Amino acid sequence: MNFCKLSLIIILLCFFHFDLLFAQKTINGCIRDSENKSPIESVDIYIKNSTTGTISNSEGKFVLNIPKSYIGGVIVISSMGYKKEELRIDSLSDSFEFELKRETIELDDVLLITQRKKITGKEIVEMALQNWNTNFSDSPFLAEAFLRHRERNEVEYKWLIESALSIYDPGIKKNSSEIKINVDETRRSYDNREIDTLLLTRFYLANKGNLSLREIKKIKDGNKLNFSEVTNWNDLEYNNIEYLISGQLNIIRNRFADNSIFGKDIFETHTFTLDTILFDNEKILYKIKISPGKKMIDLKLGNTYNKGFIPIGWLYVYKENYKIKEIEYALLPGSKSQKARSRVIFNSKVMHKINLKFVEYNNKVYPKYFSYQTPKFLNSIFKPDSKGEYNKGIIRDEGKQYYYTKQEILFTEIITDEEKINVALQKNKWNSDIFKSLPYNKTFWDAYNVLMETDKEERMAHDLNQVKNSVISD
Repeated sequence: MNFCKLSLIIILLCFFHFDLLFAQKTINGCIRDSENKSPIESVDIYIKNSTTGTISNSEGKFVLNIPKSYIGGVIVISSMGYKKEELRIDSLSDSFEFELKRETIELDDVLLITQRKKITGKEIVEMALQNWNTNFSDSPFLAEAFLRHRERNEVEYKWLIESALSIYDPGIKKNSSEIKINVDETRRSYDNREIDTLLLTRFYLANKGNLSLREIKKIKDGNKLNFSEVTNWNDLEYNNIEYLISGQLNIIRNRFADNSIFGKDIFETHTFTLDTILFDNEKILYKIKISPGKKMIDLKLGNTYNKGFIPIGWLYVYKENYKIKEIEYALLPGSKSQKARSRVIFNSKVMHKINLKFVEYNNKVYPKYFSYQTPKFLNSIFKPDSKGEYNKGIIRDEGKQYYYTKQEILFTEIITDEEKINVALQKNKWNSDIFKSLPYNKTFWDAYNVLMETDKEERMAHDLNQVKNSVISD
């Protein structure tokens, strides 16, 4: 090989390395209030004229991977009550802090709104729901999304799953049962739950209906069944990701589904009161208080008793077009039996907690963020021995008695291109089982947008991984 050929190869390799090096730009940032310097949570950070983006955590921190094609573009930083900011991507360092200024409301604007015909919270919600079919996308779209599934007590993580999802939505005019979900990749899958085998076995048999309650209470051994079958049943029955996306919990998207929380009796089960008028990016935004109605709410989640709830929360709706921006929603025990159940079994006043954020793109509304939290009973105060007897002399640490599950989905990109959607539909086998771990793909995750953890969450995930690995080595 002569010198010229060798030089050409070296130059080509250098260009190839240079191209890879700048194939994307990763920025780590922190968003703060310009007045009190406190971190701002749930700030939208996205690439202008796209749906690619992320949100900040409770420490105001975020990480955003920017594809090569957008490096010459602009990122938008936006949060309710603050002035929207736009920054050139090529001017940003890999790590930076940014302060948002509060958006002031002029007195003339407030007077102009209040002097017009008064509108009630109920009327605003009625208009938002009437316009939902035209505001939400009525065409099919494909969402790339990041899932973080956590189960923890007050002290530590016991279960952590992080996955990349593909979610196909046929459009608002189609039934939610046509939504498809696929687990593309697994980032983490750590499971160190201490499950009460006796309790769960009894629960499994009760729900299967194979034995009477009297027969179930006689069971003194939690190991007579194939326990992997029992735990798999529990995971799919109560942690299934399809419950979030296709079921009742997706309360806005699936309002026409059977047993919908925001269904035909919405104004019997809820009271909506106009609380405050806000400004969001120079647009008028109604903040509506959600409180209990005359009737209680019943859920249908698997075979669990889920009756007798009352709602509280906040709903944010734009005045201009009645598009829903966000909903913060919780279900509290309302009936006597549900109050007793929540106090004795779960030690929690909030039984279901939902947060939904939406983003507008090409004049249509798409999902941006979805979180769901619920308490979970896996351990009793007294731990049973191998014979199924509870030793009342040994009590679990108070912080380890009660668990709760939190599932978060960040929609990192919305794809509306028909050809790309068809390719994905033909390619994917659409398996929504988040509990089946896939091999770690470093190249994939280096370029994928995720929800940034807080420092505490990162430590807890690290500790869980260490415990998991030490158990395996033992």
